[in-house]
Amino acid sequence: MSVRSGAAMTVNFYTITDAANVVSKTLSSDTLQAIQNVDIYKPSSLDAPRLILGAFTNMMAKNYCYIEKFGRYYFITNITVTSAQRVIMDLQVDVLFTYAASIKECIGTAIRSESAGINKISDSKYPVNTCRYVLDVINYSRTPFTRNPSSPYILTTIGGDTT
Repeated sequence: MSVRSGAAMTVNFYTITDAANVVSKTLSSDTLQAIQNVDIYKPSSLDAPRLILGAFTNMMAKNYCYIEKFGRYYFITNITVTSAQRVIMDLQVDVLFTYAASIKECIGTAIRSESAGINKISDSKYPVNTCRYVLDVINYSRTPFTRNPSSPYILTTIGGDTT
């Protein structure tokens, strides 16, 4: 979905230190800077808009913003100052914080374990490095499988008590 230019609005700019993959960001009022008369630079979209505005104090320190008109939070991915002292900011929507309330209300089942200490979650992609095994070789003189001695069989069993 594209957005149109000419829609001057107020944008709240912040400096955050939270990682991008954190759902709840800390927006400090100490770093808040509200800028009015911000316009959309064409072409733009709601997910990755480009803003055009005048230069402001500490703008290079800002890395996050909220656009109330769109109801979304954004990471500032690039800042370009033009020769006319206009600023073009490239943004990328922060899906996690924008939809944090909905995400936190979700109920689900975890199928992956990111911690080695949690053994109650079966995780086939987690490498097993504490595997114990017992190797026994038992030769039988006669079995149902001895008809063709040139084709040996291997019997493998897993589980049970190995102590």
